[in-house]
Amino acid sequence: MDHKANSILDLATLTKTLEEVIRQVQKDASQLASLRSQILALELGKSCASDLTPTEIVLSILKSKEGRATIKELRNEIMHMGVPTEKFGQRFGYFYKILERLEEGEKIERDGDAITMREAVGT
Repeated sequence: MDHKANSILDLATLTKTLEEVIRQVQKDASQLASLRSQILALELGKSCASDLTPTEIVLSILKSKEGRATIKELRNEIMHMGVPTEKFGQRFGYFYKILERLEEGEKIERDGDAITMREAVGT
């Protein structure tokens, strides 16, 4: 076998290995998010993550991210937590309403897509 053929085989092997690693990382991330949501539920006195309100979920994610996140990060975390997306409405419409209410209630501040918890929320 010549050098070029060996390089092609090595590339195929590396590509396959990379794909396997990516699948495992995605699986691990999903499991981690599920565990986080279970811990959160227990911390809030709920028996399981599905008992959390959408507002509790949003605030808890912000707390876990040291009070700062983007809208995209929040949405991704919600989806990774395994929370039924119906809780957040069609196309996440209720999610945006929650953010509006939290901002009106002065629990968060928004600057474009950036969201920051106000310190009063943590006290």
